[in-house]
Amino acid sequence: MWPAISGLAFPVGFMAVVTAVIVFVLFVRSSNKRAAEASSDLKFESDLQREISRSKTGETATTWTAPKLPASVIAAIWTHRFIGHPTQPPTETQRYESSLQRMTWSYGREAPYIVANAFLSLQDAGLVGMSLEPRGKFLDSFHRVRVERTEQPLPSVEMPAVEGGLLLACMDLAHKRFLKSDQPSAYAVVREWMGGQSNPYKWVLDSATYQGRQLGLYEPTIKKREKHPVFSIEHLAACEDQVMACVNRWEEFGVTDTDLQQRLITECSFGIAGTGSSGG
Repeated sequence: MWPAISGLAFPVGFMAVVTAVIVFVLFVRSSNKRAAEASSDLKFESDLQREISRSKTGETATTWTAPKLPASVIAAIWTHRFIGHPTQPPTETQRYESSLQRMTWSYGREAPYIVANAFLSLQDAGLVGMSLEPRGKFLDSFHRVRVERTEQPLPSVEMPAVEGGLLLACMDLAHKRFLKSDQPSAYAVVREWMGGQSNPYKWVLDSATYQGRQLGLYEPTIKKREKHPVFSIEHLAACEDQVMACVNRWEEFGVTDTDLQQRLITECSFGIAGTGSSGG
């Protein structure tokens, strides 16, 4: 059997081999990436815990006062603490998210956690409410987390970049003339906020990193085109209490609203991927 593609004919066996090779390459790349991330996480925690110990014993002294950190910025830097190590078999939603991670070339693990924690922060602040719809039609399977703007007035101070962007996107969707929805899906809110991005996962991380720089969590940029921002370990150590509180809140969310948390992280992943000009 020879399927025709754009005027050419290829044997089914050949196409199957090509598909298998692509899947294998993606699998190997994903495995290598996870190994590199694990190594980086270990070094990061080692350096950070060493600095925390030094500060507690008085070996180092700093006049820097830790500012209040947005949940999105914390999730961007300490992503590995939010991911954890689940002991139960993966749920259906976790398998969806895991498949997306393997199959999306530019996938960045930080981005979904940045956005999901921003949503949770907005809910904790009373600015939005999140609810989980029962499973409906197949096409609605990725649009089940509903986000509703509450009557809580907007803060008088400037909001964090990610949290503020998501809130405004939620409000915009509720006031659109056509397809108006007072309870848009988390997926729709993410896409509305981001618009079209050529590298959506990097764009989300860059948004949080830029704010982290403003808050003093990174060393000053030395080179104009510095590829990777350098953490200010001394400053990060001073934020440990805030970080632990944010991580604990995420874990509590996973216990009290397990299904909602799993659906939220999955919809954030697909919403981010869906904003790319080529699908992520």
